[in-house]
Amino acid sequence: MALRPARAWAVWAVALAAYVNVGGFVASLLTILLIGLILDARTGGTGVYDLGDFRVALAVQYLVGLFGLIGILRTRRLARRKLAEDGIVVRPIREVLAERRGLAPRRSAKPEGTDQASTVNSRRT
Repeated sequence: MALRPARAWAVWAVALAAYVNVGGFVASLLTILLIGLILDARTGGTGVYDLGDFRVALAVQYLVGLFGLIGILRTRRLARRKLAEDGIVVRPIREVLAERRGLAPRRSAKPEGTDQASTVNSRRT
């Protein structure tokens, strides 16, 4: 049974959301594991911890977060490049936010060579 195009997109959206949730869950488990391993390594497995041990061990979550941020930024750049190849212009987020907050003038003209349908984050009326 073939899926209609609209239905296929819904299935992909659910699959991608599940993929992201599993990634967050795995990152959390790895962070917990790393914190435990660092605590054991610093105390020799005695179970007697001081504040310094926890500071060092809990700092590992910043490394995991940095790894995730790098992955998000890399994926964002690749997606923007792919959209540009397809002729879809994605405006930088700072421009969109400034426009929505009234800090920048609204765009009235379309970018050259594009139509309204191919411009993402275009002015909403």
